[in-house]
Amino acid sequence: MTLSDYWVKTAGGLFLITFLSTAIFFDTWSSIVGTWYHSSTYNHGFVIAPISLWLGWSRKSTYLTLCPSISWIALIAVLALGFLWLVADLVNIQVLKQFAVVGMLISGIWTILGDRVSSKLLFPLGYLFFMVPVGSDLIAPLMEITADISVFLIRLSGIPVLREGLNLTLASGSWRVAEACSGINYLIASVSLGFVYAYLTFSGFRKRALFSLLAIIVPILANGIRAYLIMMIGHFSNMTLAVGVDHIIYGALFFGLVMMLLFYAGSFWKDPPIVPAQNFASSPQGTVITYANQVFFAALVLVSFSNIIWPMSSVWLKQQAPAPIGLEHEQVLAKKDWQTEADPHWAWSPQFNGVTTESMVYFSKDRAVFGIYQANFGQESQGGPELVSSENKLLTSKQRESWKEIKTSQAQLTDNNDQELRVDQTVISSNERNLVIMRWYQIGAHHTADPYRAKWLQLIKRLTKDSSPELQLILLTEAPHNDYRPAELALKNIAQSWLK
Repeated sequence: MTLSDYWVKTAGGLFLITFLSTAIFFDTWSSIVGTWYHSSTYNHGFVIAPISLWLGWSRKSTYLTLCPSISWIALIAVLALGFLWLVADLVNIQVLKQFAVVGMLISGIWTILGDRVSSKLLFPLGYLFFMVPVGSDLIAPLMEITADISVFLIRLSGIPVLREGLNLTLASGSWRVAEACSGINYLIASVSLGFVYAYLTFSGFRKRALFSLLAIIVPILANGIRAYLIMMIGHFSNMTLAVGVDHIIYGALFFGLVMMLLFYAGSFWKDPPIVPAQNFASSPQGTVITYANQVFFAALVLVSFSNIIWPMSSVWLKQQAPAPIGLEHEQVLAKKDWQTEADPHWAWSPQFNGVTTESMVYFSKDRAVFGIYQANFGQESQGGPELVSSENKLLTSKQRESWKEIKTSQAQLTDNNDQELRVDQTVISSNERNLVIMRWYQIGAHHTADPYRAKWLQLIKRLTKDSSPELQLILLTEAPHNDYRPAELALKNIAQSWLK
């Protein structure tokens, strides 16, 4: 059999693996493409696979003289990533499922091509991970960094500025660092383009790593400067410029200029093109072509089986798991000897989508009124509302018209197992009042504010067929406008008592 015959057979195997991955994990692939389509942040996903194919084909002379073989190590990676997909499916971590399914496809390709050929295609294959629409967890810290840089530069310019969380107030007007100002679009675009530029422009690892690092750092710093410049334009124009659509236009032009300068600077250290060495020892006349058809088809069957078993296992495990039950607050209130109170009309309550059951109960202790909110999301379904989700925000877009977050922190408590527990604490403010809010998760008998630990506890519950509650808990109380620290202390004491 000639070398070209082996490549034709390998191409057929690669097509089969890609088809099976698409068919078996159609829902996961659909969620990836759907995110590309509906979110401008991830529109670049449509070009990742074509770029990867082009990168592989552009340097085909470096591996077409090699004979594809079978990598059994890669088959282990297929199995491991399949198990990761199963775990993510059981606890509804969409991005982890997407990462796993892309990794399974890459590992399947690696299995059929073998270690030697795959090493020549390492970057084009790894670049496929950019198809995963990841990065939403970076929005909050990026917003904080943008606010930090903006405030630093504004004060450096000699202009007074008052910061309350992500709200900045200048003498000319008020600004808020919103999610659209986080710069996540710029960061993802810079990283996805910067990595390709580094791969094509440089041949050494150090240069590639340095430029890739700059492709991460530069857009973060540039976004902070962009936000500062927008505020300065608005400030010196008496809030007539950079407060509407031109705000977006100025920012896009500035980012485009920064990226152009970054790529232009990188061109000064460009390496000469790599001339691939012809490896005739791997030609048809060599002895490398050793694996038989039986081995090739056995590998295909094993890869296919490694894809099929995980969705089947997920369906079976979900059928065995009982639906989680709720918890009545009245039982806890009676035990603590707290008195229920009428709705104090604070004009705010959590607005989570898709809650199966929820309740808000008000009670008093030492003449102070507190509220406790419980949300149960029931039997979570794929693509539906989830207990642990970045979509479950304290303030909806409509509520932000009246309320704003002025402080976020963590309060240290001790849970019912005498373990240290750090819960999220937020102060929100309107024209009428301040509210201090604590929130955390109750998964069975465990309490946590860490979303990753909450997901882990959900997984353990479902594997052990535990039907105890899975809840989002929110404690709140009103605080005076001038000083909310006493309210924070009172709420901490109530939270501590609730946990015992």
